[in-house]
Amino acid sequence: MTKPREKTREELTAEIEEGKKKIRQFENREKIIKQKLSIADGKELASEDIVKAAAQAGISERTVKNARRNLDTQIEVIRWGNQWYYRRNEAKSAK
Repeated sequence: MTKPREKTREELTAEIEEGKKKIRQFENREKIIKQKLSIADGKELASEDIVKAAAQAGISERTVKNARRNLDTQIEVIRWGNQWYYRRNEAKSAK
Protein backbone atom coordinates (compact mmCIF):
# COMPACT_ATOMS: atom_id res chain seq x y z
CA MET A 1 0.00 0.00 0.00
CA THR A 2 1.31 3.44 -0.88
CA LYS A 3 1.46 6.28 1.54
CA PRO A 4 -0.83 9.24 0.69
CA ARG A 5 0.99 12.24 -0.74
CA GLU A 6 1.36 15.18 1.61
CA LYS A 7 -0.14 18.45 0.42
CA THR A 8 2.05 21.36 -0.51
CA ARG A 9 1.87 24.74 1.19
CA GLU A 10 0.16 26.15 -1.91
CA GLU A 11 -2.50 23.42 -1.86
CA LEU A 12 -3.19 23.97 1.83
CA THR A 13 -3.36 27.74 1.33
CA ALA A 14 -5.81 27.27 -1.55
CA GLU A 15 -8.02 25.04 0.62
CA ILE A 16 -7.99 27.59 3.44
CA GLU A 17 -8.92 30.40 1.04
CA GLU A 18 -11.75 28.29 -0.39
CA GLY A 19 -13.04 27.69 3.15
CA LYS A 20 -12.91 31.41 3.90
CA LYS A 21 -14.79 32.12 0.68
CA LYS A 22 -17.56 29.71 1.67
CA ILE A 23 -17.85 31.33 5.09
CA ARG A 24 -18.15 34.79 3.49
CA GLN A 25 -20.83 33.50 1.11
CA PHE A 26 -22.74 32.01 4.03
CA GLU A 27 -22.62 35.29 5.94
CA ASN A 28 -23.52 37.34 2.86
CA ARG A 29 -26.60 35.34 1.95
CA GLU A 30 -28.15 35.88 5.37
CA LYS A 31 -27.07 39.51 5.37
CA ILE A 32 -28.85 40.16 2.06
CA ILE A 33 -32.11 38.72 3.35
CA LYS A 34 -31.88 40.72 6.58
CA GLN A 35 -31.08 43.94 4.70
CA LYS A 36 -33.97 43.51 2.30
CA LEU A 37 -36.39 42.81 5.13
CA SER A 38 -35.10 45.79 7.12
CA ILE A 39 -35.78 48.05 4.15
CA ALA A 40 -39.30 46.62 3.93
CA ASP A 41 -39.87 47.96 7.47
CA GLY A 42 -42.06 45.13 8.75
CA LYS A 43 -43.98 44.73 5.51
CA GLU A 44 -43.97 41.63 3.36
CA LEU A 45 -41.38 41.37 0.61
CA ALA A 46 -41.80 39.06 -2.36
CA SER A 47 -39.35 36.19 -2.24
CA GLU A 48 -38.54 36.75 -5.92
CA ASP A 49 -37.25 40.25 -5.08
CA ILE A 50 -34.86 38.79 -2.53
CA VAL A 51 -33.74 36.14 -5.02
CA LYS A 52 -33.09 38.86 -7.65
CA ALA A 53 -31.02 40.92 -5.20
CA ALA A 54 -29.02 37.85 -4.25
CA ALA A 55 -28.45 36.94 -7.91
CA GLN A 56 -26.99 40.41 -8.48
CA ALA A 57 -24.59 39.66 -5.62
CA GLY A 58 -23.67 36.32 -7.21
CA ILE A 59 -25.70 34.18 -4.80
CA SER A 60 -27.89 31.38 -6.15
CA GLU A 61 -31.58 30.90 -5.40
CA ARG A 62 -30.85 27.63 -3.63
CA THR A 63 -28.37 29.38 -1.36
CA VAL A 64 -30.98 32.04 -0.53
CA LYS A 65 -33.47 29.33 0.41
CA ASN A 66 -30.88 27.69 2.67
CA ALA A 67 -30.19 31.03 4.32
CA ARG A 68 -33.89 31.57 4.86
CA ARG A 69 -34.07 28.20 6.60
CA ASN A 70 -31.16 29.22 8.83
CA LEU A 71 -33.01 32.42 9.72
CA ASP A 72 -36.24 30.51 10.34
CA THR A 73 -36.83 32.01 13.77
CA GLN A 74 -36.36 35.56 12.47
CA ILE A 75 -38.39 35.35 9.27
CA GLU A 76 -41.99 34.47 8.58
CA VAL A 77 -42.80 32.97 5.20
CA ILE A 78 -46.27 33.74 3.90
CA ARG A 79 -48.03 32.49 0.79
CA TRP A 80 -50.69 34.58 -0.92
CA GLY A 81 -52.03 32.92 -4.04
CA ASN A 82 -49.06 31.68 -6.04
CA GLN A 83 -46.56 34.13 -4.55
CA TRP A 84 -44.34 33.65 -1.50
CA TYR A 85 -43.45 36.57 0.76
CA TYR A 86 -40.95 37.01 3.56
CA ARG A 87 -41.58 39.19 6.58
CA ARG A 88 -39.33 39.91 9.51
CA ASN A 89 -40.64 38.29 12.66
CA GLU A 90 -40.14 41.16 15.11
CA ALA A 91 -40.91 39.12 18.22
CA LYS A 92 -38.34 36.43 17.42
CA SER A 93 -35.77 38.81 15.86
CA ALA A 94 -35.39 40.65 19.16
CA LYS A 95 -34.10 37.51 20.91
